[in-house]
This record gives sequence, structure tokens and C-alpha cells, in this order.
Amino acid sequence: MTVPTDSSQPLELLIVDDDAAFRETLRELLEPFFRIIEAECGEEALEIVDEHPVDLGLFDYQMRVVTGLDVIRHIKTELQAELSVVPCILITASYSPDLVRQAEAAHASAILKKPVKRSELIATVSIALRESYQDPTLPTRLGLVS
Repeated sequence: MTVPTDSSQPLELLIVDDDAAFRETLRELLEPFFRIIEAECGEEALEIVDEHPVDLGLFDYQMRVVTGLDVIRHIKTELQAELSVVPCILITASYSPDLVRQAEAAHASAILKKPVKRSELIATVSIALRESYQDPTLPTRLGLVS
């Protein structure tokens, strides 16, 4: 997967959460840095990633049918090999050591506990982008860090 190197092509961020207010909060925090795509359920997220490559994903764990972890597994194992590099961050109110192990096994870039602090979210997104795309300048170019 090629990462855009200039600001004329913003990275695409998929936000998946069944809580519209939380999706809006994430969108407001991250919209200055990314082109935002939203999904309100795991099934919708699967359709999006199957049809449209994204550069980063934030996934709520607990959703009715398809969980955020299910979507991450799909991205990392069932899509084209070049998409397996996409950083995927799981966000949950059900944080537990078992869920952390499952997220690591699914190759999630990180797992964040709700409520998420702005600084923690920005730092986690920056690290995930830098490590996944092996580009130490990417967060700075996007304006995430100065």
C-alpha cells in the first residue's frame, strides 16, 4: 500500500462505532488530519473495506453482530496482502487482558479503553501510522505532531 506523500491526498480513516455521538467526537478530533469515512456497524465496515481501501481504522469492539475485532481480523487476513499493513486500533469499554490477547493475535495496532483522552488517541494513531507504514515522518507530515 502506498501512503500519500503530499497533503493533496489525505489519508482515509474509517471510524466504526454504533454510538453516533462517539463517532462524531472521533470525527471532530481527527477530521483536520484525515478524510473520514464512518460506519455504524461491523457489517457496514466489512462492505466498506471490501470495496474501498482505507489507510487507518478505528473500531469499536462491542457491536451487535460483527465486532470491531471481527473487522480487524478480516482486514488483516482476508483482504489483499497490501491491505494487511493498514493500522487498526480497537476501542472498547470492555478492556480486559483476554481482549488484549485477542487483539494482539488479530494484529491490531493498539487497543484503547473508553473513554479515550484526546492526547492518548492522537499519540496512538501517530505510533500506529509510523510503525505500520514504516515512515517516521508520516505523523508530522499529517500535522498530528509538531
